Amino acid sequence: MTENDLRLILADILGIEPDSITNESSIETVKGWDSLTVMRLVLAVEGAVDFQFSDAEVATLTSWPNVKTAVAAHEKGTDAPFYKALVLDADGTLWGGILGEGGITKEPAYITVQKTYLALQQRGVLLCLASKNEKEELQEALSLGGMPLRPEHFTIIRDGWGNKVASLKAIAKQLKISLDSIVFVDDSPFECEYVRAQLPMVKVVQVPAKLADYPRVAREVAALFPTMVDTSKTTQYRALAAAEATRPQFASEEDYLASLGIEVEIHCNRRDEIDRIAELCNKANQFNLTTIRHTVSEIAGLMDYATVYSLNVKDKYGDQGLCGVLIVQASSVDTFLLSCRVLGRGIEYSPWQTLDLKFLVACYIPTEKNDQVRTFWGRVGLTPDQLAPGKITGYMGVATVKCPSWIKVTYAV
Repeated sequence: MTENDLRLILADILGIEPDSITNESSIETVKGWDSLTVMRLVLAVEGAVDFQFSDAEVATLTSWPNVKTAVAAHEKGTDAPFYKALVLDADGTLWGGILGEGGITKEPAYITVQKTYLALQQRGVLLCLASKNEKEELQEALSLGGMPLRPEHFTIIRDGWGNKVASLKAIAKQLKISLDSIVFVDDSPFECEYVRAQLPMVKVVQVPAKLADYPRVAREVAALFPTMVDTSKTTQYRALAAAEATRPQFASEEDYLASLGIEVEIHCNRRDEIDRIAELCNKANQFNLTTIRHTVSEIAGLMDYATVYSLNVKDKYGDQGLCGVLIVQASSVDTFLLSCRVLGRGIEYSPWQTLDLKFLVACYIPTEKNDQVRTFWGRVGLTPDQLAPGKITGYMGVATVKCPSWIKVTYAV
């Protein structure tokens, strides 16, 4: 598969011009590049070639450079790089000057670079330090005011006067990862060349001679560690993408949705689902009427005096699991939300007839991300409540909306 063919596939999925896809394009910079997009890309590529991506490879398909690398590696019969750890030198890499020779300096460029590396650590990348300074001195330097990186951000701090090759081997052994999972950054041309010669499987990046170029290089290092797709849901996203691929075969949207065999099973106060319910309450943004962030303990408490419904969704392509939450206290709706991966199927209208909740009081609390549900309660059949305070839009009444004909709903306590 040529790079141009690959670009055309991705552009078609994203609905953008092929020329707009550059090495800066990623899940963080391109609107609509999400987990479902990744799986649609996987299915499209796998349908045109004779290989399949592993879950580990799928997890990295979140930037254009990584997409190209993964496909090229398969075509060459090699494994695509999957970096897990970033090992950093200290002097000349995290700060200016030499720690053991009169102190260090904190030029703005180094602070910017440290922030870039800190963001990687917060994304789950393993940060390690390999320096010839003493460990206590390193920890003291990292504890100075204004340092974005602190001692606690490093999984391993390897000190001493041994060479960097020995340090990298020890770090890999301690982390229980292979050396080809490591990216190493150092300012010393000697250290960089020595590591390249002795450990060619390690990705080596030298700090540029011009300090002004270093923030750019640090961003390029960060691009080697893309935001990961959650591979625990790969099967679910493959199913969603497979369903989406059949859409053009149908004359109408209703025909397409009817072909999916959508089933919604509603559970009530299921304590074995508390963790997932809390996860959705804290992650769902687009289809979330109130965006109340309930914790695990709060959900458990609500089950004692309120009603917590969970919507579990599946279709002929696969089981999407627990994708919706409805919390009702007396007649008041505390929370109603859906995972974004099942939007556009009418599932938001599925519970009301089955639950027969009679009179409801509900509200819409606007955020930057939930504008799509601004008129939802009106579509359900509730009428506006003029007494709602501030920016909150209140509603009351009986939900009269009917469940779409293409959805089968069951209720299991």
